[in-house]
Amino acid sequence: MNNETLGYFIGRVYLFLTRLGIDKERLRFRQHLANEMAHYAADCWDAEIESSYGWIECVGIADRSAYDLRAHSVRTSPFTSIFIISFYS
Repeated sequence: MNNETLGYFIGRVYLFLTRLGIDKERLRFRQHLANEMAHYAADCWDAEIESSYGWIECVGIADRSAYDLRAHSVRTSPFTSIFIISFYS
């Protein structure tokens, strides 16, 4: 797994689906292979549920890294910045 935050959201999806009533024995998480990942993703996982049709993806979870910020900064002013202000220093 690429990072802790991704693991957190996989856990949240697991809790959500099992609380909806999805059988834990028919639920799995599958990591995408490198050739399956979207161009923007650092890591991707699918929540899959086994049905009479086989395993079906029902939730996709992607670590988009800083792709969106980088893509936006390339197409905007070179002076685009992000400022983080902490009131709890």
